[in-house]
Amino acid sequence: MLKIRGRTALALVAVALCSLGAAGAAGAVGSGPTLISPHHGQRVGPGKIRMVVSSPTFPVFAQISPRRKLNGAGHLAQCLAVRHRCDFIELLPWKGHPNKYIWVSSGFASPGFWATTPGRYYWQAHYNDCAATEVDSCRVVSAIGSFRVR
Repeated sequence: MLKIRGRTALALVAVALCSLGAAGAAGAVGSGPTLISPHHGQRVGPGKIRMVVSSPTFPVFAQISPRRKLNGAGHLAQCLAVRHRCDFIELLPWKGHPNKYIWVSSGFASPGFWATTPGRYYWQAHYNDCAATEVDSCRVVSAIGSFRVR
């Protein structure tokens, strides 16, 4: 049986606790935003879409796409072509709701605009934090969600 003296045991316990604390802090830095609304698979009315994200930091952005195409980092591929029913939006702080960010469609009814065109859409939120250990240009991303415009 291995015998450990008092000071050595205390030092080992201190090192173990510091390691756990550092791992916890690293996990907190890299925790991504959370998609709140619309819920995964939810049906929403055309032109009446409210997107809500919970995030520890600001600004928060979201990519919307009719295809679940991923980039090399495994995130929703960037698509800015409105004619392809894609969009990239910035969510704003939701007054009275700490750490919640919101975007509400304006009722803009251009032909092909995703918020008024029926179909399934995928979305993913992100914020930038270069101190995080993310591989895609400092992006800390949420899971990919989907919703259906009626």
